[in-house]
Amino acid sequence: EKGQPSSGQSSVQIPRLMVSAEDACRTIGVSKATWDRYASAGKVPNPVRLSPGCVRWLVSDLDLWVEMMCPSRDEFEARRSKRD
Repeated sequence: EKGQPSSGQSSVQIPRLMVSAEDACRTIGVSKATWDRYASAGKVPNPVRLSPGCVRWLVSDLDLWVEMMCPSRDEFEARRSKRD
């Protein structure tokens, strides 16, 4: 999904690099409660904590996680590190 420029003067699409939990759960088609359970249980990629109240997930991590068939966080991290 792409974000819109704030000025409204340009038609350039800016790619979204990070998403909130709400957007992440919509992306993979689960409820927010299910996403929160998955996150608490270590079943989704690690988030990026931008500040104490601002947590985001890298879109690239979510894409790769789904491509890998949604492994546990530990397995995802291990498999991702082998790809680098």
